[in-house]
Amino acid sequence: MKKIMMMATILVAGLLFIPNVYAQDLQCSGNGSDCSNVQDGDTIKLTGDCDNVSSTIVIDKNITIDLNGHNIKSTDGAQYVFEVKADVTIKNTGSSASIEGVQRGIKVIKGSLTVENVTVKSPNRTIQIEPESGQKAKATINSGSVIESTDSAEGLRTIMLWGNNTKDSAELIVNGGTIKAPYSAKNSAAINLGSKNAAGNTVTINGGTIEGYNGVRLYGNGTEGMTVLTMNGGKVEAANAGIIQSTAAGTENTTISVYGGSITAQPRSGANFTGDSVAIYHGQKGKLTIGNSDGSGPVLQGQTGVSIKEGSVLIQGGNIIATGEGRTVVKERTDGT
Repeated sequence: MKKIMMMATILVAGLLFIPNVYAQDLQCSGNGSDCSNVQDGDTIKLTGDCDNVSSTIVIDKNITIDLNGHNIKSTDGAQYVFEVKADVTIKNTGSSASIEGVQRGIKVIKGSLTVENVTVKSPNRTIQIEPESGQKAKATINSGSVIESTDSAEGLRTIMLWGNNTKDSAELIVNGGTIKAPYSAKNSAAINLGSKNAAGNTVTINGGTIEGYNGVRLYGNGTEGMTVLTMNGGKVEAANAGIIQSTAAGTENTTISVYGGSITAQPRSGANFTGDSVAIYHGQKGKLTIGNSDGSGPVLQGQTGVSIKEGSVLIQGGNIIATGEGRTVVKERTDGT
């Protein structure tokens, strides 16, 4: 079959704007090969790589994209590979498949994104959950997925939640897979919940692996319950801190509940920081709960197990293990203890 290159931009049923790819590289199940009748509930199945996406692909229908063992890669012209404005599932039923952003990966501004058995990578902000005003946006990471930052710049975030100051407006659920930020990227985080100007973030970790200089970093916004982290399972591997609460002015009041799973913080190759590695660092007003009322709970391990500067802390169960040097005076941390 002769390939016909569409000039400039291909418009696929008002759904995908895909510059510089072949029309037959996309196939809609049940609707023929030209994708002319894509509707909510349809599946787009790739039949080849898309390695020259030069502007962000906007998805505004409730669809499934099956990479089918193929890869999608953007060029410098696309800030994100995808912008999600509906309920979208991206999965892979073939061999390994990836989405790679030269700048950033996927932005979710409305609806929900589900990623399953797909690698998504970019230098920074591989998935950004940033709901429009008055909207909610959600991402779910399932088994087989790898969400990875490839840069080593200070302060990068692999998954960034940027709520719009409405409760639960930006949500992340981690059921499996791996979320990675480089251990060498100082002050970075694999998952970052907001900033002092963006509350309304909720993260639930049920499984999978989260690893980075910091595992999960939280910013409150002065209203209790607007920034919520719940860990029921999975594991966090960190260099500086497994879970860390920002100590910046105006970022207090978070709710952190760690009921299961494991957090291990220890010095890692390439990581540069002062003070001890700590499983949980609670440095602001807010509520921290560790373990369940029946005595069960997580395994928290670090040179310091749990470091508490301020706030309310309830320990009901689990194991907290300190592996660092024994001393009677706490070793100073640059972020305060």
